[in-house]
Amino acid sequence: MMRIRGSPLLILVILLLGVTAGCVSASIGQVRYHNQTLLIQATNEDVTQQAVLQVTVDQIRNFHQYNVFRRADFIEFKSGAAEYGIPVTLEPGNYKVYIYIIVDGDSKARVIRDLTVE
Repeated sequence: MMRIRGSPLLILVILLLGVTAGCVSASIGQVRYHNQTLLIQATNEDVTQQAVLQVTVDQIRNFHQYNVFRRADFIEFKSGAAEYGIPVTLEPGNYKVYIYIIVDGDSKARVIRDLTVE
């Protein structure tokens, strides 16, 4: 007869994953470029709070990535869905946009998005 033995650490990890599943308090949605402004949709499941919105934009050209923009601003991270605008001038081309929302030194949401400017 086969006996199944579980590691206490494995059991603890499985329990923690079960407890924290679905506990996302912030997310970053669509990112688009319009009228020399990068528009970032974000959702905050918590109360409105001060946060840092950090944005880095790299242009993809000739199979290389070149940093063309970097900025971090304090924002009022509103409860619910909101859109935040970051003024930036981008030439037509392909870009990678790195976005971080940080509250009290803790990264609440982070994402990398592809962006094409026509």
